[in-house]
Amino acid sequence: MSLFRKSETIYKGLHAGGAPGAHEALISLILKSIGPQSGVLDLGSSTGSLLQRMLDNGFSDLHAADLDEKSLSISGVTHTKVDLNSDFSARFDRTFSLITATEVIEHIDNPRRFLKNIHTLLSDRAYIGLTFPNIGFWKGRIKFMLKGDIWGFGARHVRSLRHVSPITLEMIKMMLQETGFTLTALTTAGSFSTPISWVLTFPLWMPIYLIGGKRTLGECVVLIARKTKPQQDLRIPDAYREVWDKRDIDSK
Repeated sequence: MSLFRKSETIYKGLHAGGAPGAHEALISLILKSIGPQSGVLDLGSSTGSLLQRMLDNGFSDLHAADLDEKSLSISGVTHTKVDLNSDFSARFDRTFSLITATEVIEHIDNPRRFLKNIHTLLSDRAYIGLTFPNIGFWKGRIKFMLKGDIWGFGARHVRSLRHVSPITLEMIKMMLQETGFTLTALTTAGSFSTPISWVLTFPLWMPIYLIGGKRTLGECVVLIARKTKPQQDLRIPDAYREVWDKRDIDSK
């Protein structure tokens, strides 16, 4: 860790992606909203850092899914190798009570297709837990004002991290409704900034915080949503529905 930027989180020796504090915030939100779950699938599980936190908080029957099947190092957790840009739901022969995906959806070519696959894998009234970059973060608002570019999704992020799908808060709410979810809890959390960095940048973030509220301070969006039925009326205007439905079929 430098004076101005925190290192990425290591939990019990397991590397955790995303901004420090994001995993903790998701676990806290799940425990507060629905409690520990049995039958959990973590998509893009990497080392299994989030799954280890779940084990430590009373979750059970845990499953991991990732394209890299060698990175997971938690005994007792089953692993399925999947390409999350595919119709990955076909790789499983069961449903789950909770599916999580931390810092994953921004890497996906078609986020709606991704959410539809999750919907298929959830049992009735089960839940999804997501985190992804908060492009409404105060630094993002300044960057867009000055350069017209989206924070976290510049050429460097595309080339090195494959950040290809920026999502706003309004977009995720509509996508969840369209694909069959009801949002139950949403916050923002996590930051690479150190205390001294927050102090030095106070004149920049405080006015944005006063205007935009608490959600401008977290680098990650953290949310919980419950499986319901897709709201087709939100999906697309009637004049385009037939063309859009055909495009969905052709893309599979």
